[in-house]
Amino acid sequence: MGLPTRSRTNLRQDILKIIDPTAYPVSSTVTALSNLTTELRDSVLSPVGQVEDLVSKWIYVSTQPVAVDSTADMNDAGGISASDTSVTVTDGTKLAIGDGIQFGATIGTLDAEIMLITNIVGNVLTITRAIQSTTAATHADALGVWRIGPAVGEIANITNVDFSVAAVAVTITPALSCQMVVGQGYEIHRSFHPSIIHTHLDTVMGSLRQNYLIPLSQVTDGHMQTSGVTNWTASSATLTKDTTAASTRHGKQSLKVLATAVNGQARSASIPVKGGDQVLIVAEVYITSGDSARLRVYDVTNAGYITDADATSAQTGWVTLSFQYQVPATCELARVDLESPADTDATFWSYVIHWPLSNQFFDIPDLLEYAHDVKNVYELPLGNGLSGTGDLNAYRVNESPPVFFDHVNSERDDTGVVAARYTFTKRPRNGLWIKARKNVALFAGATAVLKDADTTAAHKDVVAYFTAASLLEDLALAARRAEKEGLAAALDSKAANLRVAVFPIAKTMTPTKSTIRGNFR
Repeated sequence: MGLPTRSRTNLRQDILKIIDPTAYPVSSTVTALSNLTTELRDSVLSPVGQVEDLVSKWIYVSTQPVAVDSTADMNDAGGISASDTSVTVTDGTKLAIGDGIQFGATIGTLDAEIMLITNIVGNVLTITRAIQSTTAATHADALGVWRIGPAVGEIANITNVDFSVAAVAVTITPALSCQMVVGQGYEIHRSFHPSIIHTHLDTVMGSLRQNYLIPLSQVTDGHMQTSGVTNWTASSATLTKDTTAASTRHGKQSLKVLATAVNGQARSASIPVKGGDQVLIVAEVYITSGDSARLRVYDVTNAGYITDADATSAQTGWVTLSFQYQVPATCELARVDLESPADTDATFWSYVIHWPLSNQFFDIPDLLEYAHDVKNVYELPLGNGLSGTGDLNAYRVNESPPVFFDHVNSERDDTGVVAARYTFTKRPRNGLWIKARKNVALFAGATAVLKDADTTAAHKDVVAYFTAASLLEDLALAARRAEKEGLAAALDSKAANLRVAVFPIAKTMTPTKSTIRGNFR
């Protein structure tokens, strides 16, 4: 089971509650249409009661419900072109000025372009094309007209509030891309513009580390954590990265090899080798019931499989395949093949290690960024051997814990292609793993909706408390500039208390303290 995750939306709302613990509401939803792009209606705001509690605060659109069928259809012979600014529909009363609309036959086949209705005369709609960063396009006649709200991440400032109506009317500026729809979520940001919170959130996450175990291997993407399968060549197989918990043992994903004929394979990139070297091969594979797995090494130089460089198993579940082989005298390039032997066999490979036993150097792994994030090296002993039908060089998993192997020394060359190279002093007997700390990934996505939906496994309290503390320290600085020393001291005290509250957890998520030759990268 992986660590619990939290989205940017969840963390942002956690931070708002810490900064303004008495504020109500932090988030809410629209309860009535306003027919205006400069107003939202929400009956939940009635208890707030004071205009001053909301004016000058920011609205952040936090959800965009799926489009709803207006029940009107386009009724324009030949449809509309990408440049038309009006469209005729079957019933203009089903729509309102300020609506965002899309055309489509069903919710699953909506055209991508979103438009804004700016005027309605009878059944003729005047429209602004390509709002919300969509692209103007042609649309066929008779398609349904669907109503949709503003995009996630749109921000406006509250300029007035009318509590005299049942669904409180909140006037905002600038105008949203279209009017908010009933059920659409939004947040009220009282102390900071939402983008400032996002900036501080990114800064905090960028300073944190997560513990990481990385197999030490010469195989490109031998850890299987690189996105996609471009580092592997399929032969009579379909290759994908799989994130299913049952078939992912280390890291966030495994390499699935689904055979489409006999001997379905994932072939690694060629690996430079030296004739006569003794090489260790270790891989962990999940074998689907009734299927089997095979691990082999191919001599690329001499175009043939290396004798005795072979391991197989037909056991169901997780199995370790491991052997040592001697590189043929004339071999200069080798390749590791991960095989699902029979047609339709499915195997899931957690990692594969290819490592010469005489090699005591390794470069900074591609999953890491900073030299000081490498801590030390562990050895993972093999479990008991398997002796069932079809088992060759196959072993049980989970029978031996990782064992400390060696500390590492770092050699720095800041002018080199490889900025850091590490050494250890012992000769391995089993597969080696690097214990390291890796940067916490920032929320990813080209749009606010993607970033808000993205998740992090970083501890939610550390991220939320540290971000809130950073924001409170900014408020304290502003208070000092305004010569409000008492307020500044109170804000600094609250920020310090937040940091202290999560210190025991946070100290495991900050950069490792160690001595490194050369400058930190």
